[in-house]
Amino acid sequence: MNRLSKASLTITLSVATLIIAAGSFADEKDPDSSVQADRQALREMKLEHRREINEMRRARHAGRMLKKVDVNQDGKVDMDEYLAHARERFNKLDLDGSGFVTQEEAREAMQKMREEQKTRMKEMRERHNKDSN
Repeated sequence: MNRLSKASLTITLSVATLIIAAGSFADEKDPDSSVQADRQALREMKLEHRREINEMRRARHAGRMLKKVDVNQDGKVDMDEYLAHARERFNKLDLDGSGFVTQEEAREAMQKMREEQKTRMKEMRERHNKDSN
């Protein structure tokens, strides 16, 4: 989600909160039930907002994965491209090259991948901070 989308969703939630709060004070007959209804409405809006953000994240992730697997960049993944990607992933797990992945190999490979990801993220942050200065 880009910064503009995040900002517009934040503003929307803020405005909704203000509207709900104003409506609560306007209902003099039974303010407690009105406040509870408004709080429930706000919780539902926040939940829907989280769902939308998660859906957008999944869509972005799916798009990145498609680009990564789609070697010939035709916008589609054929069986050969898919299997090549699967073989590549398998080979990352098969640390000893035996053609089999044991539970210990899988654990060790996943730990190695997490460490590599942390290193990449640290480098990206450092580049970003350097570029910002």
